[in-house]
Amino acid sequence: MEEMLRMASSLGEAIARSEPARKLDAARERVAADGATAGLLKDLEEHGRRVAELVREKKPIEPEDKRRLADLEEKVRLDPLMGELMAAEADYADIIRRVNAAIYGKLSESRIE
Repeated sequence: MEEMLRMASSLGEAIARSEPARKLDAARERVAADGATAGLLKDLEEHGRRVAELVREKKPIEPEDKRRLADLEEKVRLDPLMGELMAAEADYADIIRRVNAAIYGKLSESRIE
């Protein structure tokens, strides 16, 4: 068990040092440092939670709420820093997906033998 935990820790360190992880950290920092983009993201998250709560409570979503959500989503989609962040998140997610696939591939192989 100890060896597996050491290997997992080393893998985590390697992922954290990877180019996609560094790009993701840098993109997050740029978004946080830009007041307009950070505010836009905060507004979208808050309004998204509000709409999700209405859905959970099976309450009607007013047309104005739908319009505001669509407007915020469009602004986020068009924001250059958010585009950079989303691309960095996709690259990072790909690394995690590939690492998981490699791990599960070895697990599957070991069960067959």
